Amino acid sequence: MIAAYYVYTQEIRKLVDQFEEFHGNQDSFIFHSKEVKQPAGAVEFQSDSWYIALQKKIEYCVAILKKYPNNLLLFIDIDIFIYRPEELHDYVLKRFENEKLSFLAMQEHTSDRHNGGFIFVKATADILSLYEKTLEVLSFYINHRKRVLNKLLLLCKCGITTLPYADQTIMDKYLKKSYIRYAYIPNEIGCWGKNPIEKTTLYHHAVCTKNQEEKISLLTQKYEEYLQLTKDKF
Repeated sequence: MIAAYYVYTQEIRKLVDQFEEFHGNQDSFIFHSKEVKQPAGAVEFQSDSWYIALQKKIEYCVAILKKYPNNLLLFIDIDIFIYRPEELHDYVLKRFENEKLSFLAMQEHTSDRHNGGFIFVKATADILSLYEKTLEVLSFYINHRKRVLNKLLLLCKCGITTLPYADQTIMDKYLKKSYIRYAYIPNEIGCWGKNPIEKTTLYHHAVCTKNQEEKISLLTQKYEEYLQLTKDKF
């Protein structure tokens, strides 16, 4: 059993309920949650409220890494459905063992980047440092991003002028400069957004959606596709 951690806000309560109901009848992952508060305003991508929630998410990850050293952990977003948890559980364990990994994440579509919504880590000192550095730069950016010289300030801070993927951009930079053994979960295993479901799909992530309603709709649609595709197999 792998412990999985996620944060949520009351603004997306329907999505939380759907996530918890979907994963309730399995024992390969044990889920732990933390409610975080967001400032008033829009909760869309790159809004002030979105950034604050993201900061609180990384703070939560840091706390969990400190609390459970050397454990294998999953940090997960709630716009994900794990279709075959037992198979995913075994797949992850084999990759960590065979490749001596400390970090295994969903691939950011087809790019050489990870997706921050679905990350398995072994809670080593190096992984803790990776998350602490990410949190430090993200917090710095949040505090300075509306200033006129924000790009120059960010460049001086960490050698990056923009954060198109927020924490993911920061973490990728430090991850690739580290000695951490990392790898990606390919798209044949994790379905990306509106991509087609395959027979090898073990989970789906409703990325590239604007709000709670779009995520719920896409998660439902893809699960129906999965059931149709696999109805003869199981």
